[in-house]
Amino acid sequence: MILVTGVTGNVGGAVAQELASRGIPFRALVHDPAKAALMAPYGADVVVGDLRERGSFDAALVGVDRAFLLTPPTEAQGECERNFAEAAERAGVAHAVKQSMVGADPDAPCRLMRSHGESERHLARSGFATTFVRANAFMENTYAFIPTIAAQGAVYSSIPDERVTHVAVDDIARVAVEALTGSGHEGRTYTVTGPEALSFVDIAAELARATGRPVTHVTISDDDARRGLALAGVNAWWGDGLVELFDVYRAGGAATVEPDVEAVTGRAPTAYRDW
Repeated sequence: MILVTGVTGNVGGAVAQELASRGIPFRALVHDPAKAALMAPYGADVVVGDLRERGSFDAALVGVDRAFLLTPPTEAQGECERNFAEAAERAGVAHAVKQSMVGADPDAPCRLMRSHGESERHLARSGFATTFVRANAFMENTYAFIPTIAAQGAVYSSIPDERVTHVAVDDIARVAVEALTGSGHEGRTYTVTGPEALSFVDIAAELARATGRPVTHVTISDDDARRGLALAGVNAWWGDGLVELFDVYRAGGAATVEPDVEAVTGRAPTAYRDW
């Protein structure tokens, strides 16, 4: 049995859809009972539990031999993943595939990268095999621009010219599902990117092309970006981490195109224009 955590989010939902499309049964761990119904279209076995609370999700691991681990970007991320590791070892899970991020390292300059790097190191020392799927910025982050595009024809960011190999969530999910269901992925780390490096100026131009209306990029300060993230409901730890990540982008730390999507799935990654 495969367990999927974080199943009501962008990547977790795409993993659920990919498993269901292949006719592969799985169990979904949800922390909010009200969201259990979201799994009905996929035929998942749903268990309610919270990775922040030891013992609350043990039932979800009964009979599970493989698991997809995805936790929310908060200060509790490391605690959640340590709790999962302890419970998974007790349950006899053989293989866990962790959603991580490009640049994950315990000594990274960005807290988001450090958190993932610390979790990767802890999981690698656990009593089960691991695969780390390190993803770059999601193309789906574009949805955050919809209100300002609709109202002002503008995309706002503090990193206008820094290039990033944005990746489609469906490509991340396909790599994760291959790792969950195939052989030879144990102990591997995959860096999942799109096929081209784009700046936010480039993205504004692509959105103008796609919508048939003017879309410009407006450069703001990091402080303005932080305030905008807070107004959008992003928690302070995550918001500050994203601003730290901008400096990584400025140093070119997310601009490299990697071959892992095609190498693992046999399909080229989705281009932003096609997305």
